[in-house]
Amino acid sequence: AFERFEQKPMPDLPQSWTSLTDSVLVNVFESLGRSGSVQAMRGSRCLYSAGKSVKTFWQRAVFVEEGHTGDMSKKLQQRLSSFAANHGGQVEEMALRNTAVAPFWKQAGESLLQVNDLQRCFKLASFTNLQRLILHSFKSQEIMSFTHNSRCFPKLRCLELLQCCLDCTTFSELEKFPALSKLGIWGLKNTQIALPDVWPSFHLDELCLDPVEANSWPGLGDLLRLHLRTSRPRLALAALPASLQVLSLTTSAQDVSNPFVEAFVLLDQHVQTLLPALPLLVDLVLSGHMKLGPCSISGLAEQKLIRLGLAKCIGLDSEKGFQTFMSCSWSTLEAFEMPGNKHFKLDEISHLFPMLKICKGDSVSLVPQAGQSLEGGDQGEASWWEEIMDSRRPSVGFAHSSGITKMNSPLGSLAHISHFLQQPGDFGEVCRGP
Repeated sequence: AFERFEQKPMPDLPQSWTSLTDSVLVNVFESLGRSGSVQAMRGSRCLYSAGKSVKTFWQRAVFVEEGHTGDMSKKLQQRLSSFAANHGGQVEEMALRNTAVAPFWKQAGESLLQVNDLQRCFKLASFTNLQRLILHSFKSQEIMSFTHNSRCFPKLRCLELLQCCLDCTTFSELEKFPALSKLGIWGLKNTQIALPDVWPSFHLDELCLDPVEANSWPGLGDLLRLHLRTSRPRLALAALPASLQVLSLTTSAQDVSNPFVEAFVLLDQHVQTLLPALPLLVDLVLSGHMKLGPCSISGLAEQKLIRLGLAKCIGLDSEKGFQTFMSCSWSTLEAFEMPGNKHFKLDEISHLFPMLKICKGDSVSLVPQAGQSLEGGDQGEASWWEEIMDSRRPSVGFAHSSGITKMNSPLGSLAHISHFLQQPGDFGEVCRGP
């Protein structure tokens, strides 16, 4: 239809077009983009004539290949190269997925963009106004293509890597981005990532590592905001900088009967030692720490926190823990996530602290998620790029071939999916970890 339109004379632009809101146009364009019609969007002179409202679409760009036929790798290369040449200087936020959202594609899970493809793209244009970049399913060598062309990203301040494979050398490469201040690494395929012995010299304000495992932690610089998910939280305590204002320390290792988990579990005495070492701390999230008891609540009340999350700390969800919480002064607290609802009574807390925002964890949680800034925790932040997280594929552990579904695990339906195995893009790869 757009091709036929291009062959006709340009019609007069109706006055009603100029009154369309940004959100309407963005929804229209996103729908076209999902169907692979980026060329059609650029070819429509009528839509371009709508002026400034249309241009706001290019401030955010999402690249996801979800076709089921043809050479998806070639299509994504063409789309990205064409976009870089025409709009590389306009885009401010960009999300790019390097594996296809196609459940039955014979090469599902393989990289669509290789190093050479990315190099050709960066030769076409620079992303001079790009401030936030989200990469999904990129390998270490492919990430290096971005760092080696850091001159193309002079204003990049936020980099988020989702389900990417990287090694300890990646961290030192990232310091090539001159303006980088926020780094998030989420859902790694290999949880045994090796942190560098010496932390790079770049100045980060915010760092998220979810999950991360390390036997020894380097000094993390003068961070202001930090989120860590690790099965060995006790080892991370020594690396926490005194400059922290926001800290989220969570764990998915909750089987305290496991000697490995028991050896590194967070206890009350660790919390009592931690709080004086972080004098600037105003936001604290401790999630999944099973062994914390009521005396930790008393110490937390003395910290004068603004936000406090204690999700899944079931040792605190006791009658004594609830009474201790109710008896403490929380004059500065604005948001609180309960450790559970067995003994913590929402009605009583709301009655005693009417100005307190209570998070129950089922729909709204203080535990950081991918795409969320640790500054505000906006739950709607991921809406514009959440398409790259699409997991419309068979469950991990299944393979599809010639219309037949079969198990590829020797354990069949008994195969257990670990917390460290992230579904989109992994395709049953073995993850080393506890």
